[in-house]
Amino acid sequence: LEENQVGLYLVDSSGSHDANTVRATAEGTRSPIYWGIIVDAPPPDRIPQPGDFAVKRAAALQLATVSDVRGVQTVTVTNNEIESDNSAGGVGLQADGGYGVLDIDLTATNNFVRNWQRGIYVVQCSSNCSGAGYTAAIFRHNSITGNESGFNNGNAIGLGVEANENWWGSDTGPAAPDNPGGAGDALSGDAVYSPWLCAGTDSDPAPGFQPDAASLCGLAARLIFDEQPADAIENVTLSPQPAVRAVDAAGNPAPGFVGPVTLAIAPAGTASLAGQTTVMAARGTAVFGDVAFTDIAGGVALLASSPGLPPLSGVPLDVVPQTAELTVRVVVDGMAPGDGWSVTGAWGTAEIDAGGGEVLFADVRANRPQGVAVAAKSGYTARVECSDGSRGDTAVTLSLGYQTSTLCTFTMTAQPASVTVRKQVSGQAPTSTWRFAGDLGDFELPAGGGDLRFAPAAGVVQIAEEPKPGYDTAVACSNGAAGAQSALLALAPGENVSCTFAATEQPSGASLRKTVGLAPGECATSSVIAVPAGTTVYYCYTVTNSGDAPLATHALSDSKFGDIIPALAHPLAPGESLSTVDLGYVISDTAQATAETSAIWTATAPEGAQAQDSAAAAVNVLRPAIDASLTLLDDKGHCTTDPVVNVDEGSTLTFCLTIRNTGEVALNRHLVLIDELNLATILDRVIEPGVTEHFLASEIAGLGSITATATTTYTASITSTNAPAVANRHNVVYPAPELFVAVDRAALAVWVEPIVGAGQENRIFLPSVVR
Repeated sequence: LEENQVGLYLVDSSGSHDANTVRATAEGTRSPIYWGIIVDAPPPDRIPQPGDFAVKRAAALQLATVSDVRGVQTVTVTNNEIESDNSAGGVGLQADGGYGVLDIDLTATNNFVRNWQRGIYVVQCSSNCSGAGYTAAIFRHNSITGNESGFNNGNAIGLGVEANENWWGSDTGPAAPDNPGGAGDALSGDAVYSPWLCAGTDSDPAPGFQPDAASLCGLAARLIFDEQPADAIENVTLSPQPAVRAVDAAGNPAPGFVGPVTLAIAPAGTASLAGQTTVMAARGTAVFGDVAFTDIAGGVALLASSPGLPPLSGVPLDVVPQTAELTVRVVVDGMAPGDGWSVTGAWGTAEIDAGGGEVLFADVRANRPQGVAVAAKSGYTARVECSDGSRGDTAVTLSLGYQTSTLCTFTMTAQPASVTVRKQVSGQAPTSTWRFAGDLGDFELPAGGGDLRFAPAAGVVQIAEEPKPGYDTAVACSNGAAGAQSALLALAPGENVSCTFAATEQPSGASLRKTVGLAPGECATSSVIAVPAGTTVYYCYTVTNSGDAPLATHALSDSKFGDIIPALAHPLAPGESLSTVDLGYVISDTAQATAETSAIWTATAPEGAQAQDSAAAAVNVLRPAIDASLTLLDDKGHCTTDPVVNVDEGSTLTFCLTIRNTGEVALNRHLVLIDELNLATILDRVIEPGVTEHFLASEIAGLGSITATATTTYTASITSTNAPAVANRHNVVYPAPELFVAVDRAALAVWVEPIVGAGQENRIFLPSVVR
C-alpha cells in the first residue's frame, strides 16, 4: 500500500494486519497529514478527508472488515513494514481510544516502523469521548527507527501501555526522560519500554521484523563490577582498575545508563582513595583509570554508588604497603669482633656474623624516610654508603622507591690497639740488655728495666723475650695473658694492654749421687753393695742441677780415685742430670775388703755462682758359708745328731735335713741332692747369718716313709745362694742373684740288722690204714 492518506484504517472492529508493506509520504499523498495504519477512529481533528480514490478505497476496506465482537475491538498488527521519508505530518501506526464504541485490545509485534514524523502514536480521548478505552496496548519486537518521534503515548497516560523489547535504533534504548543515555528514537509518555532489544539485526527472510529476542537491554536498576582488584598496594594504581556496569533488574545490560558512578571504601573511614573516584558512565559502564588506596588496610572493599541505584560492595581485599628491597652488607676491615653486628630499622632487628656478611630485607616500606643503623662497637669506626647515594656513619636515612633494590654497605674498620711492654728486674741485673722479638718486631730494654709503647693492628700478637741463664722470668698482661718468657695477646680493636716481663735472679745448686754396681755401662741404683772378694765393681757419679740457675762448668774428685774430671764445660739446666757414664767414663775397682769412698762435684753457673755437693758409696766384701747335717727324726719328732744309726730291717725311716748359715750373707735358695733317696729339690727360704733351719718330710716329701731294707750311707749335697737385690736387716745389698754361693755335704750311715723269724710247724698227713 503506497501513498495513501491512510494505508490501513480499522474503526471499531477487530482484525489482523499481517505482512503488509505500507508506504506514505507527504509528497505522495499530497496531504498535510497521513497515516500508515490507524486502529479505531481518530479524534475529530484527525479524521481523514478522502480526496481521492485511494482514501475512498481504504474507507471501503475497513467497512468490509467490521466485527461484531461485543465491547472489545481486538486488533493485531504483525510483520508489517510501515515506512515514510520523514516528511511532515506522517504517523506510522496510530491507535485512538475513547472515540469509538469499543475498547481497544491492541497487539503490535514484529513490525518495521521507520522514518515517520511520529512512528507510533497512542491517543486516548480527553473530551466528548465515547467512554471506551484500552484493555491492552502492547507493542513488542518492533523496529522503531529513523522517526522524529519514535513512540508517543503522552495523551494516553496511565493506561498500562507496554512498549518493551523493541528496537529503537540504538542499543542504548529510546531517548526518554528516564533514559538520559538513550540514543534511539524518542519516546514520550509513560509506556513501559524496558527492557528493549539490544540489536536491530533481522536475518530472517520472513516478512516483518524478526529480531534476536534473547538479546535484551534495559534501564539501569543496579550496578555490577565488571572488573575489580583482588588486592591492592597503597598509593599504587589499582590493577585492574574498577569497571562498574549498570544492568536492569533482570541483569540485562543498561547501555543507556550515563549517570555518575562514585567509588568509596567500605567500611567507611578505614582507608581513603586517590584519583578520580567519580566517573560518568558511557553506554552503561563506568571505567576508572587512576584509582588507588592511600592507606594500608585489611578486609576493605570498594563501594560503588550512583544516584537512584542501590550501592554495590565489591569483594573484600587487603591493601598492603608499597615495598622495596634493602640489602644491608657489613664489611669488616681488620680483626672481626667477638660477636655479631646488629642491624636495626623500622622493620626490626637482624644479626650479621662478626666477620661480615649481608642480610636482605624484602618488604621494606617504600616512599617514606626510614633509618637503618648498625650498632656501634668499641674499637671500630663505621662508614656507610648506599647504592642510592646516601651516606652516613653508623646510620643512614633512606626513602626507598617502590619496587627498588638498594644496597647499603657498612664498612667497620678496626682501630689499632695499644701495647706497653715493661721490664722489671729483681736481684742483680745482668750485664747485657733484655732482647725481645715477635709481632712487634725486634727491640731491647735496658738491663735494669724499662718500657716501650706500641700501636699494633688488632689481632693476635706474640711478644717473646730472649731468655737469660740464671733468671726466672714471668709475663703478666693486663688482659689476663701470661707466660714464662712470652705472651700471646688477642688484641681487640682499640684495646689498651700492658705486659710486664719480670726477671728474678735464680739461686744455683747441685746434688751428687755416687752409686756402685756390677755393670760397666750403666749407673747402679744403690750406693751400697755386697760382693764376694775379688769381684769387680763399677762406680757412677750423677750430678743433678738442683738450683734454679743453669750450670755451665763441672769438676769431680774422689777420695779413692783422685781428680776424675778436672774441668768440663757442659750446660746443665735446672732439674737436668749428668753422669760419668753419660760422659763415657768407666771407673772400676776389684773389691778385696769392705771399704767406703766419697766424692765431691763442683759446678759453676754462667754468671759465676758456684754449687758443690758430696756423696759416698760403700762396698761390703762378705763371705758365704753353710754347715749341713742329715739325721733321722726320733719318735718324739726331734732331729737326732748321730751320723751313724742302727735300725732293724723293715723299719720306717724319716730324715731331718739341717742347714746352718755360718757365713756373712743371707742365703735364700737351697739346692738339695740325695741320690740314695732319688731326691733333687730346691728350697726357697731365707737363712740369715747364724741362723739354723730344719727341713722335714712335711716340706720335702722324699725325706719321709722310707723302709730300711739294707745298710746304706745317705749323702746330701747342699748348694745355697743369695736372693737377687734384696736388702737384709744388716743393710747389705746383693746386686745380683747367686752372686754368693755356699756348698756343703752331709752323710748319714744307716745300719740295718736282719730279724730272725719264729719256727714253723709243718705237718705231713699219711694215707690212712684201712681197718
